[in-house]
Amino acid sequence: MALTGIYGRVSTDEQTPETQLVASKQRCKQEGWKYRTFVDIAEKGNVVDQGDVLNRPEWRRLLTLVKKGVISRILVTKIDRITRDLHHACHFIEWYESVKKKYPDFEVVALMDYIDLDSWMGQMIFLQLALHATMEPKIISERTRAAMKRPDVVKKLVGGAPGRKWKKKK
Repeated sequence: MALTGIYGRVSTDEQTPETQLVASKQRCKQEGWKYRTFVDIAEKGNVVDQGDVLNRPEWRRLLTLVKKGVISRILVTKIDRITRDLHHACHFIEWYESVKKKYPDFEVVALMDYIDLDSWMGQMIFLQLALHATMEPKIISERTRAAMKRPDVVKKLVGGAPGRKWKKKK
């Protein structure tokens, strides 16, 4: 196994994976790793379910190449690029352990998260991050529904960046 599989994912067609890819390619060049990129991008008007691996063809292709011994390392910018769903995170740990039995040098590297999936502590942290990521959209949805019920709030968001503010009626 000699290739690093760089994986990037964006959840809407309004986002770009370039930030993820540039940082990952830079790391590969620094380490002298040969790489191939795999990117899942939402189709126009659709949102990719972050946890649904069946809805991510490039992720599935990457995992298949790992199983065949073509890819020796998965490189992501953040561990949540793998999944933001606890159920899928559990399955990924099982998959990871099965691959490690066949290819002991296989590894997953997250540029911004220092998680060692070879240790039970690293696996626990991975699962906790997935649990928090699973909760995040649900909490945001609850807050949004609560705000939409307020009569003094116009049901329109101002801006498009994180930290948007509700525009109040005049």
